[in-house]
Amino acid sequence: MKKTIIAMTIAAAAAAPMAANAAATVYGKLQAEISSIDDGTTSSVQLTDKSMSRLGVKASEELGNGMTMLGKMEFKLDSTTGTISAGSRLMYVGLKSGMGTFMMGSLKSPYKYTGGIKYDAFVATTLEARGTTMTGGTLGHNGFQDETIGFNMMGGKLSVTYGIDENTDQAGDIAIGYKHKMGKKNEIVFAHISHDQDLVASGTSPADYSSTKIGGKFGAIKGQVELIDKNGVDGTNIFVAYSMKAAGGQVVVQGGQSDSDSHVDPVVDVTVAYIKKFTKGARWFAGARSTTGGIAAADDADNTVVTYGVRYDF
Repeated sequence: MKKTIIAMTIAAAAAAPMAANAAATVYGKLQAEISSIDDGTTSSVQLTDKSMSRLGVKASEELGNGMTMLGKMEFKLDSTTGTISAGSRLMYVGLKSGMGTFMMGSLKSPYKYTGGIKYDAFVATTLEARGTTMTGGTLGHNGFQDETIGFNMMGGKLSVTYGIDENTDQAGDIAIGYKHKMGKKNEIVFAHISHDQDLVASGTSPADYSSTKIGGKFGAIKGQVELIDKNGVDGTNIFVAYSMKAAGGQVVVQGGQSDSDSHVDPVVDVTVAYIKKFTKGARWFAGARSTTGGIAAADDADNTVVTYGVRYDF
């Protein structure tokens, strides 16, 4: 019943705005990949989506005097199971002017989208860097920031979000991202996110968290360094990627290292893969990934992945 209601909501939201406002747009992504995964103990072949598929509606309306009202809602799909998830992605209303854009709702984190997943050619696939050489979690590169207000300024170069709901421990969560462009292909990025947990469930400890990163894109090379403090446990993530044109497509080599005070051995990750784009929206990709190291010998991150996938953006 819940899935039916969500599906009906999406259909109604997609149809009604398009009839009332020519600026409304329906968009989406669909992806599926076949992956062979071996962690040294067990191996399996999986058909997965890896959280890439989605369906969204975005709209805007000119208000005059340089003001524009805008809105966006996006639902997570799983192309391999045919399911829809509510409340898992973006949903906001905003106002744009010459000073920038103000938004309220469930927003993109400047930390996640400054460098971060924009530098990972295989984000939301089994070859992705987040969770190993790129932080995961809702305060890293995984989730969105709920119950949040946000500002995009300076032509999108500077983004700031701030959590305001004191009833759900979102209050005070702040993320900042800044991009300094140097021509069309080069940039330097900086981002920071901070969370001080005030509401603590009985029997649990606070989960204070902060992370700062600096990185950049210089031609075919992209990279970033993250300095992480999670409840006093320090960690460092290093991610580097290189791409080149080959055989009508793109060869990507990326990886890096993740280490912290809690690790016995650093996690080292290397991926070699190929992307073939038929059009702007249609592509296939294939590659292999090797990950070694971990927190302890009994809980290591050693695994190898070989995958082939197809993706269509519309």
